[in-house]
Amino acid sequence: MKSMLDPKASKMTDKPVRPDPNHNAPYEAWPGVSAAPHCYYLDFDEGYQLCSDGWLMFDTTDPWIELTGQTEVRYPCVLTTEQLESIRHCPGVAKVTQFGDDEWLRERKVRWHPEQNNGKGHGYLVYFADEHYTVGEHLAKIGLTFEGVWKMSRTRDYNPSKLVTEEQLRIIHSDPKVLMIEETTGGTFC
Repeated sequence: MKSMLDPKASKMTDKPVRPDPNHNAPYEAWPGVSAAPHCYYLDFDEGYQLCSDGWLMFDTTDPWIELTGQTEVRYPCVLTTEQLESIRHCPGVAKVTQFGDDEWLRERKVRWHPEQNNGKGHGYLVYFADEHYTVGEHLAKIGLTFEGVWKMSRTRDYNPSKLVTEEQLRIIHSDPKVLMIEETTGGTFC
């Protein structure tokens, strides 16, 4: 996750913030029909970051949002209707925005981690919004193939290749079932 030091943060915690009924982050729905109706971006207030994905990716626990002094930069996630309402009451969440149409989806960017030293290169992980979606279904939809990728895999993510072009990244992002593409940590795919 890309983050930056926030020297103005006055009260650091090591515990997650608790929902506050008085806090109600604004919600921006996509006008018309969204191509990815359960996918959202979270924007955070200064000094807050997501420290554990919780139900934002794995449907297990409440989100772990802390006042750490570092600011989380726009985080993609999948939310149910109940989770959407709940997270809007978490202090630190500045705004919730629904994903848009197919053209808008193609313009999404890779989540980079500039604080990590990735040596001579970097790899990518592609995360799906649907845990039942297979890599093969995804590749058939976007019309690409990557060597060594197990097409029958039902997984939340896959590694396409370390040799992915900007155009291929754009095509991968055009699938509304792709939640995000993230840079991998250094060394693994160098």
